[in-house]
Amino acid sequence: MKLPISSLAPRWAQPLLLASILMLASSLRGQAQVLDSSLIKQAQEFEELYQKQENEFKQADQKAALVYGEFKAKLDKAFTAFLRKEWSVIPAKSPKPDPDKTPKPEKTPEAGPDIKPEPKIVQLESLDPLPLDTEPGGLPEIPRSIRLQVPNRPPMDPDEPRQMFTYLDQALSVNYALPPMVGLAPKLDNQAIADYWEYMSQSDYAGFLKSLWQNKEDLQLNDWGYIAMIREVSRQVHGNKVNEARLLSWFLLLQSGYQSKIGLSENTVYLLLPAQSIIYERAYYNLNDVNYFVLDTKEKQIPLAIYPNDYPEAQRIPDLSLPQSPQLAGKVDKRSFHFSFASQEYTIDLKYPKALVDFYKSYPLVDLKYFFAARPAEVTIQSLHESLDTILQELPVKRQVDFLLKMVQTGLEYQTDQEQFGYEKPMFVEETLYYPYSDCEDRSVLFAFMVRELLDLDILALDYPGHITTAVHLEGDRPGHRIELHGKKYWICDPTYINAQVGDAMDSYRNQTPKPILVP
Repeated sequence: MKLPISSLAPRWAQPLLLASILMLASSLRGQAQVLDSSLIKQAQEFEELYQKQENEFKQADQKAALVYGEFKAKLDKAFTAFLRKEWSVIPAKSPKPDPDKTPKPEKTPEAGPDIKPEPKIVQLESLDPLPLDTEPGGLPEIPRSIRLQVPNRPPMDPDEPRQMFTYLDQALSVNYALPPMVGLAPKLDNQAIADYWEYMSQSDYAGFLKSLWQNKEDLQLNDWGYIAMIREVSRQVHGNKVNEARLLSWFLLLQSGYQSKIGLSENTVYLLLPAQSIIYERAYYNLNDVNYFVLDTKEKQIPLAIYPNDYPEAQRIPDLSLPQSPQLAGKVDKRSFHFSFASQEYTIDLKYPKALVDFYKSYPLVDLKYFFAARPAEVTIQSLHESLDTILQELPVKRQVDFLLKMVQTGLEYQTDQEQFGYEKPMFVEETLYYPYSDCEDRSVLFAFMVRELLDLDILALDYPGHITTAVHLEGDRPGHRIELHGKKYWICDPTYINAQVGDAMDSYRNQTPKPILVP
């Protein structure tokens, strides 16, 4: 009795099994001179079985695509009808302010060599939860709206003239032409928006969308990176036609499986996006218990006409965590740290991709835990090890931490965000390496990354009113100010407190209880 391949392995493993069988068959054919005829016959049967199963897979995929296409057409038609119904005017919610408005120190204090206050122990009980995706490889799977839709036309010929798109100076590979764009009515209302959706959903956009998603994967973009890429491509398609560009972004994001909405006010379209975190300093609208943030303007209060229904195929709420760094080609710069430690002068160079700095310029203001959880670029990680591994391996653990503290404390110039940018801007590691100045949270993010990457020590970020610092877990007892959490001892390590060592805390925060943030 012949058993079908489906009985030998689950569907996900069948291509691997069949490939192995085919390799075996090829190997058997290559050794035909030493095999008897029965083995050669078995090899032929294996290859025939492989080809048969491959054809069955293709037919199954084609059937699934056909069924999904019919379902999708009905869904888009129903959504068109929803859009034609009356939209509700929703008042904007006031932007959530930056959670800490306490002024930061204008100058960094300096620890005196002989002043060692009585040690203080602070007991903590809970941690701020981490972002959802903090492990490399945590990017979302391909949504079925992209995976199952089949373009009605073949890819463009390589020699065929095409419109070129770029994102952060990265040339995007787009193998399918965008369908012709429809013009908008002079007066924008829900009927005009419904007409736009109806036209676009019936156009052959699937190949273009697949190309954009492939660029997302090639560049290892997180949700925010993909959203930013979609918005930039839409802008390049429509030039200075703001409404058309925002509508195209909305359509492509919904078809990519991301929740989004548009609102109308005075003949202007606004793109609205939810997020798995609070976005500070942006007005938002609450619909169906979901907060939608407006990204196109910083105006505080704009009542918008918004459709109430959600598009059923758009279920993903954008996640702003960065489990892995985007892979962006371009110039690699370096930041030199000049400092002294134990009467010896050091110059340490850390590299970073300039394109990542540009990527972060548009990043929304979110909770600090996202900055501590973000993984820096591989070129930065590699240069960190090349510059510091040899130096650190000669030092005991406590002195290793002191060395990294001194490097960040005195190798960077201090300015508050208000002085440098005119607004609050926590920085990712690469930004701290690029901009001339940094303040307490920027230094803490950089120091925490260095400790976790180089020393593999557990570290907490500590959020005080007007100040961010860190605490490092070290074995044994030692003098100094420490935090105790879940039975573990963490000694204060303040990258902003000049010349402070492990256990030294600023006087103004010694008697305060911080909010701890785990650094993954």
